[in-house]
Amino acid sequence: MKKIIILGFLFLLLASQTWSQEKCEAPVWKVGDKWTHKDATGETFTSEVVDIKKDVFVLKSQLFQRLLAIDKKTLSLKFLIGESGQKIPGPGGVTKPYDFPLFVGKKWTDNFTVESRREMTQPINILCDFKIEDIAEVKTPAGTFKTYVIYSKQGTPAYGKYGWVRHWYSPEVKTWIKREFEKSDYWVERKIYDAELISYELK
Repeated sequence: MKKIIILGFLFLLLASQTWSQEKCEAPVWKVGDKWTHKDATGETFTSEVVDIKKDVFVLKSQLFQRLLAIDKKTLSLKFLIGESGQKIPGPGGVTKPYDFPLFVGKKWTDNFTVESRREMTQPINILCDFKIEDIAEVKTPAGTFKTYVIYSKQGTPAYGKYGWVRHWYSPEVKTWIKREFEKSDYWVERKIYDAELISYELK
């Protein structure tokens, strides 16, 4: 009996190690793929793939008034799409939330510019560092999934303000299923909250 238990444990351990060593390529979304998240305030928001172009997925999100053009290779927001189909610059923010292929230990950087606010008298450059810390099995209202744990820290040396956030990305669901922000002043003005996946539909 003990041998069976030990062998079972070793199997699970080796399976976990194998999964963590695998590389996760960028997902292939299809028209009709849909994800609904719920944040810490109780608000829900749905994102749905409504079209596919040569280089981008066209995403409709309740967080934005316009359609989003999402890069197929990186899942980065390339631009917004106007009512007549024209390209509109994005609202600013992290442009490289992922760096495929994903694997444990991978690191990358990103940066973006924000307009002045409060004590900031001019636009400043925000630096972002990312690292895939681990793999983890995460339970959400939509189910339990194996995920890559992505830790990122952003801020600016000029003002000495930083904040971190963790995202749990699921290859099975093809997007993030949970996010958690540091409870600090850094995030207060951004009005973004912890959230998790409550339902999804893949075509």
